[in-house]
Amino acid sequence: MELRVSLQMPFEFLQIPENAAAIWSAVAATFSALAAFLSWQAQVKTLKHSFRPELVLSGWQRTQHLDAGQELISFNSIKNTGRDTARQVVINSFAIAGDGSTTYFMPTQNIASLAPNEDVGVNGRITVNWNSVPSDSSGAKYR
Repeated sequence: MELRVSLQMPFEFLQIPENAAAIWSAVAATFSALAAFLSWQAQVKTLKHSFRPELVLSGWQRTQHLDAGQELISFNSIKNTGRDTARQVVINSFAIAGDGSTTYFMPTQNIASLAPNEDVGVNGRITVNWNSVPSDSSGAKYR
């Protein structure tokens, strides 16, 4: 008595090409190149962001005019502490309350260019009109 066992592959219909290893190697190399490109792009973006201006306003003073309900906040210099030149610097500030009155205001300061570690003197003056600042439910005024 003879016993014969026939084993059949479950996916006989699939034909594996002779160069399958080369194909999968090319696919892996393509994904590796894509990952390297994306990593390089992230590093370039980080480098570009490290070369940017950073402005510091210094010489702050605060003067209150209680009788008029106003306060003057001033600064006298702007310094670029970043690693790149700041160009076309425009500094201003204002806010308008719900009734249309101005709560604080600062005239526009224009600086054409500010090199790294350069300090320039300015006359920055912010006027706060406390009478126009809305109060919260407890009566405190802040903005």
